Amino acid sequence: MGLHRNPDSGRRNHRVSNHQRRLWRRIWWSCLARDRWLGFMLGRPMRVNMDDCDCPMPSPDDVVSELDELPDSIKSKYIHTTNDSFHLARYWVAILKLSTLLGEIISMNYRPNGARPTTSKIRKLDNEILEISEQVNDRSKETGRITTFHEYQLNLHYHATSIALWRPYISNDAKSIPPIEQEMMQTTAQKKVKDAAANTYVILDTVVAAEMIRFIGPITFILLGPTMHVYLLDLKSSSPLVRRMGLHKLEFFLMVMSELEDTYFAAAFTGELFREAISKLKNRAPSLSNDSSMLLTPESGQADQQRTRFNSFSDDDTLSNLGLAEFWDPDSSVYKGDNG
Repeated sequence: MGLHRNPDSGRRNHRVSNHQRRLWRRIWWSCLARDRWLGFMLGRPMRVNMDDCDCPMPSPDDVVSELDELPDSIKSKYIHTTNDSFHLARYWVAILKLSTLLGEIISMNYRPNGARPTTSKIRKLDNEILEISEQVNDRSKETGRITTFHEYQLNLHYHATSIALWRPYISNDAKSIPPIEQEMMQTTAQKKVKDAAANTYVILDTVVAAEMIRFIGPITFILLGPTMHVYLLDLKSSSPLVRRMGLHKLEFFLMVMSELEDTYFAAAFTGELFREAISKLKNRAPSLSNDSSMLLTPESGQADQQRTRFNSFSDDDTLSNLGLAEFWDPDSSVYKGDNG
């Protein structure tokens, strides 16, 4: 269809209306954002190469102008004020910008044969992520519940992108970092990842407490995955308190997954993926078995259904076949029984 190309490349194409331009931009960039986040979660190659694309990024006006054309009877059901529509448009464009940065991060950090990143490149991306967040999180007027939820959703994108950037450098054997800078980068990475995970936990807790869980959609489970992985790694800690806190936080995330798994397959898939990972860790680390948790005992009648759904993705019940473990840390011994 050619949606990835700018219809006005070279000179303005008078056969394309402004309405079509706005629509094409929104469709194409929605596809690109989906490509980045699905590749991120599943550890699969990105399908879209930005070097092949010159379709301009949508602007908030592209969205607002379309919303203004909706009948008031429809618009009033979802958007309370003009202020709401303006903020929703800005949030969506910010998510597109974060998705573009996520593509750069995947190319830099997770390609087996990719160029090694420099500390200056890592910090540049970190500053760009922060800049996007600061530009959007300046809301001063009251907005409706839907708009407030989407602000939370935007911040989940922000924290997931930050974890993707810093996660490979929390160990002291990051091969791409000069030895003289490794200790400093490790300290920075650990703080960045822990802060992003903690903020994600707070956002989800706020969403549940405000009874906004009904607004959660499939993308939310992708955004929660990086934080759940951070807490999963806490289960390898030698500190009983850190292990118990990690288990407690994972339990909260899995409670939310269980609440929504009948509506979204992604919730059941993600929940069972992490239950299986926790089970493997418990089997290989006896100290974890002493930490009581309901994580591995779903409500009656749900366990067999979850197992059936999960096994439809895996013939031999091996986590690495699902891509997530390989994507996050291909050299990690988290599933191999290393308790160090």
